Amino acid sequence: MKKTLTLISIFLLGISLCTAQSADKVTQVLESEKVTYGQASYFIATAAEKIQETETEEDAVKVMKAIQFADQDIKASDYVTIEQLSWMLACTWKIEGGLMMKIFPGPRYACRQLKADGILNDFDDPDSIPDGHRFFNILTDCMNIYAEQE
Repeated sequence: MKKTLTLISIFLLGISLCTAQSADKVTQVLESEKVTYGQASYFIATAAEKIQETETEEDAVKVMKAIQFADQDIKASDYVTIEQLSWMLACTWKIEGGLMMKIFPGPRYACRQLKADGILNDFDDPDSIPDGHRFFNILTDCMNIYAEQE
């Protein structure tokens, strides 16, 4: 009986620690005034099930580079712009976009497509760096719209 209770306790403690780690990462991003590539890559890759929640931001950036959703010279500590974030999201959810995005796939037209789909506002500057709240708003809108289409 003691053995069973001990195993159950260890299991529940492990679950709570994993949940606490995820909650800490969310809190960290929400508190940040500028989102980094590492933070964006971690949450996008986790949402797209390309990495596990236990992996690091550096691991997430490596995955994004490997599947060519991010430039090879990017570091996890670099800030991500709205335009670059749009490209990462467009690649992750395979957003087809309009004619120009099909002809010239890249960050510029990915950003325009997210504006056309109502995820980004018309006044969002493509070169601006989103804060944590704005990042999660964009990410959840993409998940709601594009994940349902898959």
